[in-house]
Amino acid sequence: METNLKENLVWLNTPFDSKTVKVIDYKNDQSDFVSYFIDAYAKSQQNILFFGSAQDLLSILDISTVNLTIDIRIKNKVSHNVITFDKLFETIDNAKILREVKTISKPTEYISSYNVFDDSVLVWNSRLPSCIIIRDLATVRMMRLQFELLWSTLK
Repeated sequence: METNLKENLVWLNTPFDSKTVKVIDYKNDQSDFVSYFIDAYAKSQQNILFFGSAQDLLSILDISTVNLTIDIRIKNKVSHNVITFDKLFETIDNAKILREVKTISKPTEYISSYNVFDDSVLVWNSRLPSCIIIRDLATVRMMRLQFELLWSTLK
């Protein structure tokens, strides 16, 4: 109850201008994607969730941007749970960078990945590259719950 109240108070105390803040926003420019990605990592206070292909993410972000988001996350003491299709993280000391990784087989028709942040879900496609930003607490909670349910079934 207290957690829900705190989350909702953040929204109540945030100035809302429907002309500038879109509940659903679409970005098809790589620099817009990168800017939003860095900003979302910087603002997150809860565990950040990632589902999809880390290799695909690296086709959009350069390694310096990835390292920047890791540094920001560590500075803010925010952990990162990753469910990925890649074995890319196996050689990295994930515990040192507050990241826990679980690997699953890639579905044959899967081309999108997503991140769940405190107040938004970022769904992106590396083939375009494009992304959809959903700023709706009910959707964020639903995606977080679905991720956590899958997470709990994996070894």
